[in-house]
Amino acid sequence: RVPIAGKLDACLFDKTGTLTTDELVAVGVCQPVKLKIPKGKEEDDDKFLTPMIQVHDEAAFVLAGCHSLVYFEGETTGDPLESAALKSMRWQLSSESGNAEPSPASEKKPAGKPITISSDSNIAGIEVLTRHHFSSKLQRMS
Repeated sequence: RVPIAGKLDACLFDKTGTLTTDELVAVGVCQPVKLKIPKGKEEDDDKFLTPMIQVHDEAAFVLAGCHSLVYFEGETTGDPLESAALKSMRWQLSSESGNAEPSPASEKKPAGKPITISSDSNIAGIEVLTRHHFSSKLQRMS
């Protein structure tokens, strides 16, 4: 499967799948202070991206609560980028409530961590109350 955007000059195929995959993987989040790094110098900062499993609580709160994902017929459906972000920070949609919650630990991966916004409370579940679809005319979700 080749995503087509505009005009193609070359078409490359990877028959074995060793070089490419159709699964998106979120690598990290760029914190606001890192945006001051001059363009082209990002590679000089080995901590330019915060890994998704270590993302700051405020960013995790936004990623877990501002999405269009739904749990339907036993699987999470919706925007692949939003799904990849949630999965990479080890959160998932609950099969019972459809709310975002930390994923349990597996043999290969640690459990997702609750979000701590203030020192006295941990958030272990987030419910999306309203979904606003993207309007290309307005260039925003409204």
